[in-house]
Amino acid sequence: METADASTFKELDVILEIARGIRQSIKSSIADWTDIIGEEIETVEKIETLNFQEELMTQKLRQDNNSKMDQDDKIMEQLDHNQKEILTLLKKLPLSLQISSKNPQSKIDTIENVNKFLQNQIEKNGYIEARGFWDKTFEKDILEFNVGDKLTVQQGDVGKRTGAMVAYDKDLKSVGVIINSGSFQNKIFGLTYSEYFDALISFIGISRFQIELTEIEDPDPKNNRHYFRGKILK
Repeated sequence: METADASTFKELDVILEIARGIRQSIKSSIADWTDIIGEEIETVEKIETLNFQEELMTQKLRQDNNSKMDQDDKIMEQLDHNQKEILTLLKKLPLSLQISSKNPQSKIDTIENVNKFLQNQIEKNGYIEARGFWDKTFEKDILEFNVGDKLTVQQGDVGKRTGAMVAYDKDLKSVGVIINSGSFQNKIFGLTYSEYFDALISFIGISRFQIELTEIEDPDPKNNRHYFRGKILK
């Protein structure tokens, strides 16, 4: 406003007064609603705090692969306690606030479902399956390999993919990117790519692992990707 001409100054002055009016209305509305539903607002804030604590504890479980079992058990117990407290608090809220305050999924349930899914794979197949594909952004084509060959999987950057789980050959040439299983997504709703691999790494206890190729699909001329499957070796 200090550098504006007379015409622009008037327009900015009008905008400023409108903004001041909006700000005052917001302050007044907050004060009014606090008088009406102050207790509900406080309950929602408690739920948000508990949800944040769950996020921190869940991250600790995923990242600390070397932690002792009893330490993990204590964290799981705390997560369970938090969930019960959240459910108790939610019951105190009107239905509309219950819906907006709920987490999409219980963190403890998510961890348990991930572990169950991976354990079921081991019990069914004897191993955890990894699926992946090659495209032109990778240094070496998966079609140059055979079933039984081994690749090393670790986090890496290839093309526009940053921090992906990339498969490398013995010469550290990138061969393809590992993707999360579609059946896994059906069981664990809303799990992102990075969350899937956080859970997988936490389960197997290492962030760099080998896979043995179990299938290399015949290339589809209509598709620029070459797909493969492998079993994770421990």
